[in-house]
Amino acid sequence: MIRNIYQELPEFSAILTFVDAIFSELNIGLLICHVVDAEQIDSARLIYANKQASRCAGTDLRERVGMQVFEAFPALAGSKAARVFAKVVATREPSKVGVVEYGDQEVQQARFEARAFPMPNSCFGVIIENVSS
Repeated sequence: MIRNIYQELPEFSAILTFVDAIFSELNIGLLICHVVDAEQIDSARLIYANKQASRCAGTDLRERVGMQVFEAFPALAGSKAARVFAKVVATREPSKVGVVEYGDQEVQQARFEARAFPMPNSCFGVIIENVSS
């Protein structure tokens, strides 16, 4: 069940509940971000993180829902992943992020394979998989 943390966009609540029901049955980590200003990728906010994404990261990413993406994942700011996210938002075309090394205070350093794709309503999704050996 999705907690209604992201109050500014209540219209997403129903669809995110639907998405959560689907992705809870799949072994795919999914993050969904809403971009407030398409010219500024820094304006993106995390609006959804499924349980598998939390398992990949080793921490409950749902606690970061509602945060700006680079507040939620500070080591991504200025990274190749940030540039790919901006490209996906600008071109509305999916793009492979590739393998990203990531870690922060709660996420143990690991290697993540990631793909980003455009979504409706100024959103983009990121599929992640922990590929650390």
